[in-house]
Amino acid sequence: MRTVIDSQVDAWARGAERAEHLLGYLLQWIAVLKTPVLADQRAELLREGGLSAESAMAVFNHLVEIPPGMVIEYVGKDRGSIVSELPGIKRLAARRLVAGLPPGDEGPSVLRNSGLLSP
Repeated sequence: MRTVIDSQVDAWARGAERAEHLLGYLLQWIAVLKTPVLADQRAELLREGGLSAESAMAVFNHLVEIPPGMVIEYVGKDRGSIVSELPGIKRLAARRLVAGLPPGDEGPSVLRNSGLLSP
């Protein structure tokens, strides 16, 4: 699973220039890690290893409330942080792994990206 995390996050970074969904995965992390208004969510992510449903909704609301005319500026500002944040994103995602968990208890594989690889 550590290899899955590393390869998936690296694939997002490689593909972010041409695929906005891949950039979107990374920008969720960057928003939580770098945006001052999301300081409480950042603290929760670092403390708990993930966001509660309420905190994830706060991140979502923050991102969708960015005025359309400001999106390019917002994305451009945060894109510079992506490469420097990749190791931290991988570490945070890997903290969610449970040693010795039987494969049957991992949950559905279709939820891997949303459950393991989202802030």
